[in-house]
Amino acid sequence: MLSALKPHLPVALIFSCFLLFPFGRSVELPVLIMTVYGGILAYQQRGKLMDLPAARLFNVLALCIWIPMVLSLPDTYYVNKTAGTIVAFIRLYFAGLYVIWALRDRQDISRLVKLIAGLTAFWIADALLQAMLGHDLFGFAQIPTRLNGIFGEKSLTLGVALPILVPFLLLALRDKPWLMLGAFIASAAVLAMAGSRGGWISYGVVCAWVLWAETRKRNIAGWKTGVVTALVVTVGFVAALQSPNARVRMDQTLLLFSGDEVLIDRALS
Repeated sequence: MLSALKPHLPVALIFSCFLLFPFGRSVELPVLIMTVYGGILAYQQRGKLMDLPAARLFNVLALCIWIPMVLSLPDTYYVNKTAGTIVAFIRLYFAGLYVIWALRDRQDISRLVKLIAGLTAFWIADALLQAMLGHDLFGFAQIPTRLNGIFGEKSLTLGVALPILVPFLLLALRDKPWLMLGAFIASAAVLAMAGSRGGWISYGVVCAWVLWAETRKRNIAGWKTGVVTALVVTVGFVAALQSPNARVRMDQTLLLFSGDEVLIDRALS
C-alpha cells in the first residue's frame, strides 16, 4: 500500500500547502519540508534542474521579486522586519525548485490542478454561504466590513488568496464552458465582497489572461468575449454594492481620476 502511495506523495505535499493555508502557521511545516528537499535538489541535481525551462523562468521571476526587496533595504522604515522578510523569501525559492522538480510528470500536474480546483470551489461555496447566512460551514461569522469565509474572523486573507487559486478552477473547467462561466461569476462575486483592492487587481489580470487564452483556443467571436467580460464585471460591481467596505474602497479607488494630487495619493494609500 505504501509503495502505491509513494508516487503521489509530492503532489500531496504540495497540495497540503494550499489546504493548510487558512489555518495559521501550520502551512509552514510542508513549506519547510519542500525547502529542505529543494536545497538538496539544488545541490545534487543542479545541472538537470536548470535544464528545465520552468526552473530557468522561475529563477528570473524570483530575482524580479528578491532584487527589489534587497534594494529597498537601505531606505526602509523597519529595517529588521524588511531584512527578515528578505531572508525568509529564500526558503520560498528552494520550495519552488522542489515544486518544479516534483511536477515534471504531466499527470502529476493534472492531479494537482484538480485538487486545487476542488479546494477553490469549496472556498467559493463556503464564502457564498457566509454571505447568505452570516456564517460559513465552520461557524465563522461574517466580518461586518468584509467577506472572509474559511479564513475566519481575524485574518483578512480570502480576498488576496482566492485570485491565486481561481486559475486552477478555471483550467479544470476548460472543457465545460458553462461551468467555467459560472465559476467566473461566483468568484467575481466573492472577491468583490471580500473587499481587497489587491485581490481585485489580481483577479482582473486572471480574467484578462483566461479570456485571451480561451478566445484564441476556441476561435470565439469578439462580441461573445465582450458579453462575458461585461457579465463578470456587472456581477462583481453589484456584489460590491452589497458590502459597505467594498463601496468605500471603490469610491477611494475612483479618486485616481480626480486630478487632485492629494486625492490621488489617498487613492493609492
